[in-house]
Amino acid sequence: MPGRPIAERVFVRIYDLGHTFLTRWPNKVAKGIGAFHSGVEVYGTEWSFGMTADYWSTGIAGSLPGHHPDHAFRETLSMGYTSLSQGQVMEIVKNMTKEWKGRSYDVLTRNCHHFSDELCMRLGCARLPSWVNKLAGAGAVAAETLEGVSASGMAYGAFGMVASAASGVVGLVYSGRPQELPDELEETRRVEAS
Repeated sequence: MPGRPIAERVFVRIYDLGHTFLTRWPNKVAKGIGAFHSGVEVYGTEWSFGMTADYWSTGIAGSLPGHHPDHAFRETLSMGYTSLSQGQVMEIVKNMTKEWKGRSYDVLTRNCHHFSDELCMRLGCARLPSWVNKLAGAGAVAAETLEGVSASGMAYGAFGMVASAASGVVGLVYSGRPQELPDELEETRRVEAS
């Protein structure tokens, strides 16, 4: 109808990591410190963020709401309404694809929940409840207090164990930080070592 303001409902879908009881059961028992994945649904598409192996690909992907191929759906959170049109939302997501490269993913400080929270804010909706990302927040604080240990280095080892358990794979899916570094990071590492 002409003159009618746009109001599209926004949801956040919460998933247990993987498809195994190794994450579903602890998440149910201790929801406040669970291991979850999240994505934001708006205009019939769910947007989420994840890691990629290269430096140029975006980590943002769109999918059918409530159906993530790697995680088990748990619940839906209503975040309110956006007054933005579908075209405006797509422009926001397009801009975010440049900012949220998959290689910038960090399990403690730049994960799917950080992305979901940022997208909700840009849509003019409520922020994610703190329990969704509490485990990563606690891990980041703990890592910062340990002298001489990088938060990311510690996180990647932990991520490997969680990913292995969550997927039901016997070996570690990801056992350490990527060995390839962009030239500017490699140069920084050489300078710090001298």
